[in-house]
Amino acid sequence: MLRRLGAVVVAVTFTVTACSRPPQPPTYPQESWSSVSPATVGSALEVQEPVGGQACVDPRPWTGAQHANTWMEGLDNLPQWRAADVGVTVRLGDGRTLWVFGDTARAGEFRPRFVSSSALVTKGRCTSQWVDPAGPFLANSAGSVCWPSSMTAVSHSTYDDVLVGCSRVRRTSADIFGFDYLGMSIASLRVPHSGVATRPVVTPVTPDRVDPTQINWGSALLADDEWIYIYGSRQRSGGPGPRELVLARAAADTVTLRSTWQYWDGAGWDAQESAVRPVIDSGSGVSQALSVHKRGNDYLAVSKLGGDLTDTVAVWTANSPQGPWTVRSTTHFPYERGQVVSYQPLAHPEFDLASGKLLVSVSRVAKSVVDLLQRPKASRPVFIEVPMP
Repeated sequence: MLRRLGAVVVAVTFTVTACSRPPQPPTYPQESWSSVSPATVGSALEVQEPVGGQACVDPRPWTGAQHANTWMEGLDNLPQWRAADVGVTVRLGDGRTLWVFGDTARAGEFRPRFVSSSALVTKGRCTSQWVDPAGPFLANSAGSVCWPSSMTAVSHSTYDDVLVGCSRVRRTSADIFGFDYLGMSIASLRVPHSGVATRPVVTPVTPDRVDPTQINWGSALLADDEWIYIYGSRQRSGGPGPRELVLARAAADTVTLRSTWQYWDGAGWDAQESAVRPVIDSGSGVSQALSVHKRGNDYLAVSKLGGDLTDTVAVWTANSPQGPWTVRSTTHFPYERGQVVSYQPLAHPEFDLASGKLLVSVSRVAKSVVDLLQRPKASRPVFIEVPMP
């Protein structure tokens, strides 16, 4: 789970307050990486309700972070879900919300105990799980896993076309930081209104390349008018410090073809990636993955301020996808609490809160795999409310 934070664990001084000591890297067993999905038959996923539970008839919406946290803490009887990180969301055209998670711990009867992705669907306070008999929700490739980092959707009259940004990563050692980022893929799936999704089709977009300073495309995705905006984060130097944010765009029907992308060069759109310029520079910087969404005529970005290992959740605003972006609010949230570390805040604008604030989830993971399996609730995302600019 925490592996996506980076491969170097050194103390770093940021422009904002960071951890006073390096994080202690947990270690997870080799079986926690399901690098290859078994062959599957059919094109649709299964929908399964919680085991032993009665049919849910509670369509009331959440109106506060306390409702979201109660829901998260109560996810105890799902068929193949005990804890997970990330949890990107999108509101579907029929009113349901799709959740796609990263590394997911499952009950003891399942092998492997961990898979690299999973998905839930909610309507009000009712929950079911989209289950892929192969294991992970997003199919992996031989030698690498597909970590979801962002999601957006294009709505049609009777269905939604959902796009999931996925980081392809390869394990290099047993500890939790031992991985190489290889490139970006996009998973595409169609969800009929009130129906079951087609199986996600994962398409590699950028080639495999081991370079710690390369752009991590798909850090955020945003569908706006006729464009899909693809944000990328880039680490200019070693260490898990602040990242600059860059931007590309493409039409929805060609977004998996990198040759059709256009890159923001600081003044306009260019066909060459080499022309790309930051929309948020590394002086303040963002996390490896973040969320960007539109509210009215404004655009909001939510991330750690100063990189993944800091104690500050920030909200940026802009009047266009390319900015200029300005920090409008900050909320203190400790990176490290006892034996649990917290990272990757994500906004969930699908939920209107009574406070008028923005619902944000923060991923958490135990430092010990034993602790994670014995106390899975401590390694589920936690929800907070942050000021709305």
